Amino acid sequence: RSTLFPYTTLFRSRDGLVLIADLVKSAKQSVVFIDPYANIEVLKFAAMRAKNIKAVIYSARITPEFKAAKDMHNKQHPGLELKTMRTIHDRFLLIDDTVYHFGASFKDMGNEMTAFSILNFVTPEEVIAKIQASMKGK
Repeated sequence: RSTLFPYTTLFRSRDGLVLIADLVKSAKQSVVFIDPYANIEVLKFAAMRAKNIKAVIYSARITPEFKAAKDMHNKQHPGLELKTMRTIHDRFLLIDDTVYHFGASFKDMGNEMTAFSILNFVTPEEVIAKIQASMKGK
């Protein structure tokens, strides 16, 4: 589990940008953004990952513009996928084997005060399995 931020906290607006950047940069294997409101703005965080780190963005609305921006992103930072999910309201960031829960959408990070928590009772694989199970038949 992560020791980078071993707590739950409330942080000021701009601190959120630094937190997300630091978490993404710390990834050794993978980065997964789960946010029903994720859009092109989230690509700036995905671009911060190290070379050869896979990334996925789950969003409820993947527009043609978002797909085109992802394609351009992948030319410089290969390994990003977009996946649709409409059944999760909360926002999660999965970094390697750690699950982070965020109050604010990643697209709005830095605009207002928000909170985050480390969820040490669930694995990233369990979160993704729940998303996939919730999408069956949708």
